[in-house]
Amino acid sequence: MSKLSKSLELWHRRLFLLLSGTIILSNIVSNILEVQLSHSTQIVALLIAVAVTGLPHGALDPLVARRAKLWRRGSGLLAFSLLYVFIAGAVFYLWVLFPGTTLAILLALSVWHFSGDWRAALPRSRCVAAATAVISAPAFWHYSEVVELFSYLAPAHAQLLASIMYCLAPVSLLSLLIVLGRARKKIPKVEVSTPLLIELGVLMLAATLLSPLVYFLVYFCLLHSPRHLLAVTRGFERIEVISYGVIFTLLSLSLALVTFFLLPDTGLDERLAQIVFIGLLALTVPHMLITEHASKLTTPQPPRSAT
Repeated sequence: MSKLSKSLELWHRRLFLLLSGTIILSNIVSNILEVQLSHSTQIVALLIAVAVTGLPHGALDPLVARRAKLWRRGSGLLAFSLLYVFIAGAVFYLWVLFPGTTLAILLALSVWHFSGDWRAALPRSRCVAAATAVISAPAFWHYSEVVELFSYLAPAHAQLLASIMYCLAPVSLLSLLIVLGRARKKIPKVEVSTPLLIELGVLMLAATLLSPLVYFLVYFCLLHSPRHLLAVTRGFERIEVISYGVIFTLLSLSLALVTFFLLPDTGLDERLAQIVFIGLLALTVPHMLITEHASKLTTPQPPRSAT
């Protein structure tokens, strides 16, 4: 990794800690003053944050696919884009038909995908433990809010899915603490460093103190998306990154807008939640396929535990 890449990663980690810390402190102050953001306001804030920082990291998938030699010319880009949209659309349609089953599968896939955030520092099994803790923690501290959110996405299975996450949270967190403790002894300290532990600690604190919607904003928009952007933009010209990012982000927003008006009119909050979460989860499937394929071609194998 170049000095510039290391510098950018350090800058992002510091900025994440600063912004997440500010949000946590603001939440504490607002609780003291008994001033709370409405549920609608939180969803709108999350929607804006996803549009600004979340979608662009997936909008670079065509560039990642080109680097992986999945397409070379304009016709290849068109075919890639149509297949990408088809896969995401098929996943969204499966959710319409089987919301509970589809949501459960998508959440499991998200654990695997988000585990990539720590792949450079930990073996994949430990990354999965971290991702499971990160995703399931809100259900442990804010069970009723998670049930309400899932009721927008899979009404008949909301309580079951939230209960599974509630049970997974302490188990995954305990597993994470154990494996990190072992990792500090078996892997060089440069890999399992204090900043990494602080980062995971801040996420767990955020899951405890923040509402699930604001917590997801902190994790997805401030940590996951920028980290992915920094990783995939290495080696590309700035003009390529900006042009692809802007064009495909606008296309994604256009599809989201069309989908919003096609959904049943069950209420603004419910439809916005469906667009944000099911939309992102549906896009995660082709996005994950691309990133996993590309990582096998460009990324060295993660460290393995000495067991």
